[in-house]
Amino acid sequence: MSTIYFKKTQYLLTFIGVYILLLQTDICAQTLNMYDYLDFRVIDSLKVSLKSNKNLSLIYMNLADKYRNHNDSLFKYASQGLQIAQKENNKTVEAFLYSLLGYATFYKKNYAKGIVLVNRGLNIAKDIESDSLESIISRKLGLLYILKNNHDTSIICFSRAHYFFSNSKFEHIANKSLYLKNEHCYLLENMAESYLKLQYFEYAIDTYYTLIRKIRKYELRQYY
Repeated sequence: MSTIYFKKTQYLLTFIGVYILLLQTDICAQTLNMYDYLDFRVIDSLKVSLKSNKNLSLIYMNLADKYRNHNDSLFKYASQGLQIAQKENNKTVEAFLYSLLGYATFYKKNYAKGIVLVNRGLNIAKDIESDSLESIISRKLGLLYILKNNHDTSIICFSRAHYFFSNSKFEHIANKSLYLKNEHCYLLENMAESYLKLQYFEYAIDTYYTLIRKIRKYELRQYY
């Protein structure tokens, strides 16, 4: 790579990085308090719903997902929900809970078991032929490989996830799902990070530009 090209690439990446940072700061300022309030309200509502003894595995899955940044609670609700999902034979919830439990296990520094659990969820998603769930879990698996600094493998996971997000089927579903729109943007950000670590600068730049376009297209005022 020539010195001129390298400097040009660094300049572009710096520009994009600053742009995204400003974008994130603006969005965070608008939504941080609202999201804190909504999350606690939803969590309290879900806990009350547990008393009904209806759709328990789904309620535990949603609780675990809400606690995804609080590892002890994530592990607790994912473990409890997984047992119930298996009794209910709810494969969709089981797959998702395996991925959450794997994530929590990984953060407890049991790295190998964490990856095994996420892969177990991924295999269930494949068995039931749920493209959207397979993509979501593939992204989670890729994140774990980023944390292990294994960016070659993370790109493989992200590419598998991106296959779903780049086809026409997703475009139809995404119109009705804020969750999947956010997942798509998180995926693009994760891919760009791995490309940067691998020094695939052109891919990183293209992916960051795609991320910016998608945030605008989806009108994600709540991204981040």
